[in-house]
Amino acid sequence: MRPTRYATRADLVARFGSCEIGDLADEDMDGRDDPGRIDAVLADVSAEIDAALARAWDLPLEGPGPWPALTAAACDLARLRLYDEAPPEGVIARARAARSALRGLVDGKSALLDAASSIVARREETLISVRGPSAVIAVALGRGAPGEC
Repeated sequence: MRPTRYATRADLVARFGSCEIGDLADEDMDGRDDPGRIDAVLADVSAEIDAALARAWDLPLEGPGPWPALTAAACDLARLRLYDEAPPEGVIARARAARSALRGLVDGKSALLDAASSIVARREETLISVRGPSAVIAVALGRGAPGEC
């Protein structure tokens, strides 16, 4: 299974401009951006987002992508990673806000919307009781604890 990419180079350029992204992606300082650098950063960011989402959704996500909130977060996180040294405070603040937004999605404080503005269903969670082995098995099977209706 191929990993999901939540943002592209075009998304970065649309948000931050071709000059900034080109400068940040020019690893060897030859005046041209290095596509491998952007690809690597976007792969790292997508893995970070997947690690967060895996707590609440089955991956890969269902529904039509892209997911606007995830694209925005991926762009802000990628921009921070593209800075080798001393990113501006505004870049750091946007990355913090992106991580906070991801936590909000995972914690259920906000909804994840797909490209059609439909809510992406979260994975059903099973709450486990610790009242005894039979209760744990019953709850895991969705039957409720013994003696409960």
